[in-house]
Amino acid sequence: MSTAFHDLLRVRTAQRRFRAPARGHRQGAIAIDSEPLPLLRGPVWNRGAGVAESVIAVFAVFLLLWFGIQLGIWAHAHHVAAAAAQTALATARTEDGSASSGAATGAASLGINAGGSLEDASITVDRGAETVTVTVTGHAPGVIPVPNWWGVTASATGPVERFVPTGEGG
Repeated sequence: MSTAFHDLLRVRTAQRRFRAPARGHRQGAIAIDSEPLPLLRGPVWNRGAGVAESVIAVFAVFLLLWFGIQLGIWAHAHHVAAAAAQTALATARTEDGSASSGAATGAASLGINAGGSLEDASITVDRGAETVTVTVTGHAPGVIPVPNWWGVTASATGPVERFVPTGEGG
């Protein structure tokens, strides 16, 4: 058993050794034995352990809090990148659209929505004959000082719009 439990047991035992005064007695409690109450301290090597444990626990709670905030910042940056990719895709996939017009629209979307939540952002638009693929990459700003750990990549793919004439007589 722990030393704190033994100390508490000694205090409880010492408290039971005192009796309440009988009815009619004017004097205070009568001690059965005159042994002093022990101090509620652990051994000499255990002094300050509670403070050290509290410091470690508070540090762990703050670390979890910082990680949760960092995760929220990363998720926001990912959503901003995905919105920019969808906007660029919508422009680049039109019949008269191009890769450069899609990249310009995506950059404009990042300029409006990012507001510092996506650093080192780059937009790549690949327009083929059938499909368009837009990829937005960057980094979320860090609360926890780990460089390049919070990379963000979002991509969107869709078909190119084109005019398909209907068949003869149909």
